[in-house]
Amino acid sequence: MIEPHLQALKPILGSVGFGAATIADYEQLPLHPQEAQFTQDMLPGRLRDFWMGRSAARRALAHLGVADGPVVVKQRRPIFPAGLTGSLSHSAGVAVAIVAPLTRFRSLGIDLELDPLPAKAASLVMGTAELRWIAEGKLSCAEAFSAKEAAFKALAPLLEGDAPPLRKLLIAPVPGGFEVRLPQRPQVQAFVSIHRLPAGLLAWTAIP
Repeated sequence: MIEPHLQALKPILGSVGFGAATIADYEQLPLHPQEAQFTQDMLPGRLRDFWMGRSAARRALAHLGVADGPVVVKQRRPIFPAGLTGSLSHSAGVAVAIVAPLTRFRSLGIDLELDPLPAKAASLVMGTAELRWIAEGKLSCAEAFSAKEAAFKALAPLLEGDAPPLRKLLIAPVPGGFEVRLPQRPQVQAFVSIHRLPAGLLAWTAIP
C-alpha cells in the first residue's frame, strides 16, 4: 500500500500541510457546494479524481491546522481558501495535496507519478541537455517529467498564465532533486524536491 509511504513524508515537508486520499475515500468526505458546482458535467473517472483531490485537500488543511474551506477551480487550477496557496495531483487512484499560508510561500506545486512516463516519451518534454543526462543515467525520464510538472504548477500562476511548455522549463539534477530555470526569465528559479516511493515518485516545490 502506498498510503503509509506518503504519510511518512509529512515530517519532511516541514511547514507545508500535506494530505492524501485514495479511491476508498471517494464520496466519503462531502464536497463543499462551491466545489460540487464544477462536477455537474464530469465523466465518472474525472469526477472520482476531482473528489479524491478535494479529500486530500481537506486533510492537507487539517494537517496545517487551518479552517476547512472549498478548493475551487480557476483556469483549470485549484484555488485554495483565502490566504492560502496549494497544489493537487493524482495518479493511479491516489491523490495528494499540499497547502501553505501565502505569508510563507507565494506558490506551491506537487506531482505524484505512480504510472511514470516511459523513457521513449522523453523527447516530447525534455531538452538536449536533459536527454543527455537521461542517456548517461544521471536522472530518469520519470523524475525529470515529475519535476517539470511540479515546477509548472507553481510557476504558472506567478507568471499569469504565461508559463512555458514543459520542454522549455530547464532542469538540472542536484542533491535531493532539481534546480529549475527559465532561460528567457533568468530571475525565475525554483528547487524541486524528489521523493522516491515503492511504486513511483513524488515531486514538490515551494516558491518563497
